[in-house]
Amino acid sequence: MEVIDNVITAYEAVKLNDVSKSIIALCTFIALIIVINRFITAYKEAFSEGDSPADLKHFFRLFSVYVYFFVLIASAPFAFSIIEKGLGEIQNELIQHYQKDVDLSIDEAIVTFTKDYIEDVQRRHNWVGKQIQEVIMLPLTISAYTILLYATKYIFFFFAAGRYLYLILLEIVTPIAIILYLDEKTRSYTHTFLKNLFICYMLIPAFLIANAFGSIISDNIMHMVGENKYSLLGLLFAFIFKLFLFAKSVKYCNQLF
Repeated sequence: MEVIDNVITAYEAVKLNDVSKSIIALCTFIALIIVINRFITAYKEAFSEGDSPADLKHFFRLFSVYVYFFVLIASAPFAFSIIEKGLGEIQNELIQHYQKDVDLSIDEAIVTFTKDYIEDVQRRHNWVGKQIQEVIMLPLTISAYTILLYATKYIFFFFAAGRYLYLILLEIVTPIAIILYLDEKTRSYTHTFLKNLFICYMLIPAFLIANAFGSIISDNIMHMVGENKYSLLGLLFAFIFKLFLFAKSVKYCNQLF
């Protein structure tokens, strides 16, 4: 998809530039220093004078914990890549099956819309005069559809750009967030980090679900009131309703936990 592909390209370019890599490396270095320092402290405590074998067992238990945290910090970039790949597949499926208009280019979307509009007019009106009246309105309707489609694409672009900026910042602090889990006093910061990571991963699916949900409900409402869903009223109602759902989706993502 052109919109999301452009954002991902920018995300990868920023993530792989020297500044971002330096900041991530610095955070990783600080986290590793903390792990090594805590390991040395545990070692000294285990082998101080008067220690019993139980202390040695405690040392090896701590040693295994620090090794796990070391592995977590080292494998974090690979974990992010795997998660992003999996989410990318899910996003593509959602777009392909439920919001092809957002995925299509403007020209392709207009052609598809015109075809659907004419078929809907022919299906709903047997009287030729009414069909002609509807077709006369087609250029104006196409203009409105194009403007609203551009607006929807730009809103999706803002969602995607904000989400990937959010992800870059979370990736930078990941090593520190992992280490903070070691101490019970700072463990809440790790929980906050995980909550923010979940919200970040939910943003694009939330947009796509809200967009599809809004389309289905607005189509049903237009059908209920006997109005053409491709009319100006139908298009405007669908767009305004989707704006409401987009705002709610962000709010609800933040309230999930």
